[in-house]
Amino acid sequence: MMHTPVSINMNIQLCLVIGVVCGATFSGCRAEMDSGIQHYRNGGSYFGTSPSRSADGMSFVYSSPRTGNGDIYKVDVDGTTTTRLTSDEMCEYCPSYSPDGKNVVFISGTYGRQINVMNLETLDSSRVFSGNFPVSHPEFMPNGETILFLKESKGRGVGTIALIDRDGSKDREISQTW
Repeated sequence: MMHTPVSINMNIQLCLVIGVVCGATFSGCRAEMDSGIQHYRNGGSYFGTSPSRSADGMSFVYSSPRTGNGDIYKVDVDGTTTTRLTSDEMCEYCPSYSPDGKNVVFISGTYGRQINVMNLETLDSSRVFSGNFPVSHPEFMPNGETILFLKESKGRGVGTIALIDRDGSKDREISQTW
């Protein structure tokens, strides 16, 4: 199967498909290869996508199943340095840079229900959201203090656009998508 590069503008659609459709089946995230797509022993599949470019254009982060888990990687634009940022047994995916390039927000946890922020200098991460239903495509707002994301509401596959402050406070739904 041939994969073509995905533009940054497609990031939201890819994360919605991976995070909502496949994310709901992630649990242990041990993978087996078949036709270039990772299939996890506990169910679900994962293409390894979601590139996000840093504001200075010098690097990007993306998710990859290369170790058997869905992990987040940082790569210099020239491709010379690749750094694995996460190594948890749970899948981590849909990374996105903060406007200042010092942090990355991403999804993790069983069934993709958690949003975390990682400090790229220390590689420490903290959970800012944990819900009962899957979330997808977390992205920092331009102020760097608020995170925009999509969450499934009430287990019905209905998406709601939501905001949460970077410290995990002030979770609020702003618009239903379907």
